[in-house]
Amino acid sequence: MNFSRKSSCSTHYQHRYVPPYERLLRRNQLWKPKKVKQEHDLQEECRTGKLTPFQQPENYKCYFIHKQTDISIIDELIDEAKSTKHFSIDTENDALTHKPATLQVEFIRQTLSSIIIIIEVQYLPSVITPLFKKIQQLCTIIFTLNNHIYSWGSALHELKTLNSFNLFKTNIKIREHNIQDECSGDQQAALQKIIKYEFNEYLNKTATLAEWACGIDLVLGTYLPLDVVGPERTYRLKEEKKYRSILKEYAINDVFAVTKLSYKLNRIKLLPIHDYEDISEDEDNTNLQQELSIDIPSTYDELIVHVTDELEEINEKETSYQQQEDIEPTRPINNEYYESRYNESLYDIKDHTHRRKETMANNVQDSAMMICYRECLSNLEKFNGGEEQKILQFINNIERIGRMINANDDILDCMCTAKLDGEVKRWYEDNMTLTKWENLKPALLERFTTSDSTSKIFEQLKERKQKSDETITSYYDAVIKLCREYDSSMSQKMMISWLGNGIKDSLKTQIKRQMKLLPESARTIQAFLKIAKDEQELQEEDSSELQTTQSYLPYITNTVSTIAQQTRNNSERIPTSTYSPSRHTTYKQYAPSFKPLDSLKPQQKNYSSTSRPSPILHKREPHYSSINNSSRRQDANIKPYSPTQHDSQRRPCDVCQRINHRTIDCYYKKPYGSGTRDGGYSSSKENPSTTNYTPPTSSTPIHIKVKVNNKQHQAIVDTGSAVTIINQQLLKKIYHKEFIYKKKLHKSANCSSINIIGEIQLEIKIQGYKTFILADVATNLITDLLLGNDWITTNNVIIDTPQRCIFLTDQKRHILTAAQFVRPSHLQLPVLLADEITLPPHSEKCINIKVLSSMTNISEALFEPVAYLYPKQIFLTNALIKLEDNRSQIMIMNANDRQKTFSKNTPLGYISYQSKVNNYLILPLLSGKRTDRSIITRTNLYRRNHSFADRSWVPSANPKRKVRSLDSTCRMDNNDEQQPQCYVCQETIWMF
Repeated sequence: MNFSRKSSCSTHYQHRYVPPYERLLRRNQLWKPKKVKQEHDLQEECRTGKLTPFQQPENYKCYFIHKQTDISIIDELIDEAKSTKHFSIDTENDALTHKPATLQVEFIRQTLSSIIIIIEVQYLPSVITPLFKKIQQLCTIIFTLNNHIYSWGSALHELKTLNSFNLFKTNIKIREHNIQDECSGDQQAALQKIIKYEFNEYLNKTATLAEWACGIDLVLGTYLPLDVVGPERTYRLKEEKKYRSILKEYAINDVFAVTKLSYKLNRIKLLPIHDYEDISEDEDNTNLQQELSIDIPSTYDELIVHVTDELEEINEKETSYQQQEDIEPTRPINNEYYESRYNESLYDIKDHTHRRKETMANNVQDSAMMICYRECLSNLEKFNGGEEQKILQFINNIERIGRMINANDDILDCMCTAKLDGEVKRWYEDNMTLTKWENLKPALLERFTTSDSTSKIFEQLKERKQKSDETITSYYDAVIKLCREYDSSMSQKMMISWLGNGIKDSLKTQIKRQMKLLPESARTIQAFLKIAKDEQELQEEDSSELQTTQSYLPYITNTVSTIAQQTRNNSERIPTSTYSPSRHTTYKQYAPSFKPLDSLKPQQKNYSSTSRPSPILHKREPHYSSINNSSRRQDANIKPYSPTQHDSQRRPCDVCQRINHRTIDCYYKKPYGSGTRDGGYSSSKENPSTTNYTPPTSSTPIHIKVKVNNKQHQAIVDTGSAVTIINQQLLKKIYHKEFIYKKKLHKSANCSSINIIGEIQLEIKIQGYKTFILADVATNLITDLLLGNDWITTNNVIIDTPQRCIFLTDQKRHILTAAQFVRPSHLQLPVLLADEITLPPHSEKCINIKVLSSMTNISEALFEPVAYLYPKQIFLTNALIKLEDNRSQIMIMNANDRQKTFSKNTPLGYISYQSKVNNYLILPLLSGKRTDRSIITRTNLYRRNHSFADRSWVPSANPKRKVRSLDSTCRMDNNDEQQPQCYVCQETIWMF
């Protein structure tokens, strides 16, 4: 009978759940009513004080043995069994199936606490697994003629019922002691009655008719109800755990009662410790031990003490020999023959002593290696074929641990199979012909090496760059690991190339120069690491010296150049927009440089109509006002920058503020002028733009991971929003405090209205750092959470786009925490299986799917399947699907030779959809009579780009209209001869 994953609550009563203990009491009442009455009488005597409950020993250890038991525990029990000579046993049968369910064994020890093992025979592992062989070895050691077995009844009779489980030989011979015969003779009295008369204690026997095959150990998980939730599930879990606790106590008390009576009858006569024989010398299990076990000492300390004692004895003997040698010359020797024989004997003794010292030292070293081997093997994680695990790394770990003890191929095979789990274990059980390591290793590599792993590693290697706050050692280790995973035999030259590819730009030139000075044979990855460390230390020293020489400047300098002053003066004469959100900046390590007014470029001088702050402007802080006033008073004394100054190499770039290149060579320099990468500044004098530079390609909002009232979610950090807003749908899913109803109306950037229904206090947690904000609650917000300028300003947020992260700082600009940019989750939503399905072999089926999204207005989306289904030969196609209430259908194919079952809510893939925010393009309306191609000048392009970037409206000569962005190749129907043109770039589209 298969009891796997079968809870004892499953059963006979389909309409109403009956707790298992209540079922047990009913069964006792129906089957043995007289026994129930006797039990009640004994319980009443116990309540009145005439009897005391059965007393267990104060200290004991209990272990369950089944298919989930760790093999290292079995090894420890084998060691304990070898040093134990007395055992008490008992068995239990399932009341419903009448089949054996458990075997309880107590290790009776003289000075140490007892050990109880409960072998659940209905849940043993497969007989071909290493774990079962270890359990078999343990039972063989226990049940031998050298040991004394105590039981209530015939021990041989009870063990014969377990022959079908192959735990020991069928013709087993043991030295048994039937305590029942010695206590009651032919009357065959019950154990409960004898315990009462001998010790005046009450031994509870209520669970005699229990369902012992239910799986007593909670690790088996048979107590878990699979089809209920809520309070009913909690109630059932409580009852099932209580029932198994009662069964455990019953099983332990039975063997303790036998041991207690054995002591009472003086049947247990423990020998002195030095009289115990090593059970490994027994003929019955010598072969089994040589085949499966490695004898590892139990404790390293005892071994050291033992070896030290022997070495001290050897030293004493050697000292006595030395004393005899010193005294011997004074003794008159008349016979030269005896003298030479004496000297030879003395030499042999010294040589033997020396060899014995070396042997003992080697034994200590070997035993220490055994301890390390055992620790490493137990800490090695089991391989289940998951995406994060790699079969090559697992095999390398197995061979590395095996080298500690010079393990042969048989031991490596045993180690490997013992550490297989999940899908890999099932695969191994289906391929039991792989009995040798030389066959198993390539088979594992071939089966569980994913086809796309190499390409993934190569992509990671290409994209791996050293971060700004990452140390050289950390970067070096990461790249070398990727190189060896991609190609274990990769040359040193190629590794150096990969290391140099992703290292910081400020170190590349210096490291390359130093490496070229070395001879070809000395250009190793170790030399690269040493040179990189030295160069990094030199740069850190230079930066610290620079900060020391500029100590008069504030930490966040607010000094501005004459260009900035001129720009500020110009901007005073221009009307500012009604709303201009401020942005934050990152602190700079270097002081800003100054230029004379005549050094301005022509295009920079003509910006009087659309003023831009200088890229080196910083946000003013109130508590720096005194410093700012003093710095402004010193502006007149600051001299223009001179090229003859010695710090020309340290002058930062005007675009990105780095010092390893000139401004004109900056990668982020715009095509027209050297403006920053922000894409636009506020025209307000009071709140100039202070956001760090933004690459031209980053047009999507900034998404970060946060915890909103302790719920993980994504949020948009929007410098263009004055307030923080949360979607009402998200608020319903999180725990929140009192809601404040307050009607408001916000205008978005596209002039649409955002309906605000109230306010709520939110806790925004980033990497464990808590922030608080009063947020507006919207009913029609396109996203779930929008962190606006109120949150940004309150927490001194610095947005560092090149590093793709934001920093939260204190008033002194010390970084409190940081958060990396993440990919927007609302543009790629997970797709789950709506119902449980079973796919026959070599078949395809149309299945129902659902999309996890708070938005219900998605009509069309692009479906992409997950990658982990392909190795399992389950195929889904990329498809454009229609959605109704976030549900749709898609075709799935099973290419396996056997059927596959998928449970409900199995992840199948993702959908991508087009956000409404980017669903329209503003395009010029072309005249129908116009047939010539428009000439777009550089000024118009620049004006258009910067007007959009500034978020300010600039009048245009052409009227504009909205068209769907799904088709940008619009045709002109008024002229059949003229080829159609694109509305955006006016390029002719040739139709064939």
